[in-house]
Amino acid sequence: TWGKVFYKSFEVLGVNALAVFFLSSLFSKILNIPILLNSSGKEVGLKTFLYNQYFTVYFSSYNASFAWALCYTMVWLIVFSALYKKKVFIKL
Repeated sequence: TWGKVFYKSFEVLGVNALAVFFLSSLFSKILNIPILLNSSGKEVGLKTFLYNQYFTVYFSSYNASFAWALCYTMVWLIVFSALYKKKVFIKL
C-alpha cells in the first residue's frame, strides 16, 4: 500500500543519510554552474534552465519551487533505492 511505500522511502534515504546529504548538496552546486544560454542569451546553470523551462511555465513561483524540490528529492530517492536494493550502505 501507499503507507508502506511512504515509510520505505524514509528508510531508503535514512540508511545512507550522510551520502544523500553530501551528494545532493554537491550536485545542487554543480547544477548552478553556468553552462547554458537562456532565451535572452544569458548564461545560466542547468538548474535555472530546467526550472524556467519546465516548472515556472506550469506553476506559480511558489508551487514551481515546491515541484522542483519534489522532483529533485525523487531523483535522489530513485538513485538510493537502487543502492538499497543492492544492499549498498555508505558509512564513514
